Amino acid sequence: MEKVEKFGWAKLGDHGQQCLVPIGELLIDHSYQRPELGPRVTSVVARNFNWAAFGSLVVMQRPNGDKYVVDGQQRLMAARQRGDVDKVPCVVFQSDGPGHEALAFIELNVNRKNVSAQTKWRAAVMAGRDPEREISEWIAEHGMEINENSNRDGVMDFPALIINHWRWNSDVTKRAILIQREIGGDVSMSSRIHKGLFCLLNNNVPIDMEISKMQLEGGRRAILSAIRAWAIESQAQAGDRVCARGILNVVNRGRRKKIVMPS
Repeated sequence: MEKVEKFGWAKLGDHGQQCLVPIGELLIDHSYQRPELGPRVTSVVARNFNWAAFGSLVVMQRPNGDKYVVDGQQRLMAARQRGDVDKVPCVVFQSDGPGHEALAFIELNVNRKNVSAQTKWRAAVMAGRDPEREISEWIAEHGMEINENSNRDGVMDFPALIINHWRWNSDVTKRAILIQREIGGDVSMSSRIHKGLFCLLNNNVPIDMEISKMQLEGGRRAILSAIRAWAIESQAQAGDRVCARGILNVVNRGRRKKIVMPS
């Protein structure tokens, strides 16, 4: 009841039905859920299984009767691993489909540290939440994606940073993404390079005119090396301005008239 009142994802008047559900009837939709956990992770929960700690799974039932777990995947997997548990306590709400369930998943997991940024990203896109939906459509139009398990051209594994920058200035974010892709070669994108490019562009430094210079000086590898060197020299973490300084170090190699960061 407290979750319903706090988050507002349940239908009006649907306070959830507390019941025991056979574990064979419970499903997981990985289009918005985190990837399935391995047996080594769930075995720890299974070995120390007790009903007081188990609590109740939050389940959403679709119009066709299928029941999907939106909170408690690890506990469900542990119960299945034991072999001596046939039913588990659940609070069952009514669902309009995956988008509705994804919204519930986000709200129930938003402050949990063990839920990856990419999992929250997928759920937000599935739920049609902006700016995630808008970002997803734009990057797809440009042949890119957000994915945590890839090292391919146009892949970004830092959705939280993209979301924050998009809210700040979506046009600058787009330019930073496209510039990095052009200079980056055939590997995934770097959050540090994105930070630096965004910082420079947002401060009106005409870095988009220096793409060929960055490529000539070594591209992605040279920029990341320069950022690390600047972070060590300045004894600071690789925040936006440190990353921007690293990029300028590459751009300014051999130049008489150096490009400088605004104070």
